[in-house]
Amino acid sequence: MSCVNPTFWANLPVGSKFVIRASGDDSVYSIDVGVNVNGHKEGVWKHKDVASKTGKKRPLAAGEICTFHVFVNVFHEPDAGKPVNVFANIEQPNGDADPVNKCSSSFPHAGQFPLTFFVTD
Repeated sequence: MSCVNPTFWANLPVGSKFVIRASGDDSVYSIDVGVNVNGHKEGVWKHKDVASKTGKKRPLAAGEICTFHVFVNVFHEPDAGKPVNVFANIEQPNGDADPVNKCSSSFPHAGQFPLTFFVTD
């Protein structure tokens, strides 16, 4: 399923994890993720972390409302057939991927692309 902006994932078990990763030619894009928890800035995940094979994860604690502001900047046109891809999903507390709460987006052209995810228990 393609990621819609914004994406809402709620009623998740405590201990679930928000997972995001990106792939593509690192010379044509950057990705950063601003993380807010209960209205307070927690930090920014940088390209090197999000664009790794495993991506970046954050567990969900009881009573938390997490907002993930994703900024994809494709500053050069990717080669044909090699778009920048962003994958997001929820990992269940047992480590399995949630079969419902997942999405991906492909960016085959240059531009700036924001995505926002709201995640809560």
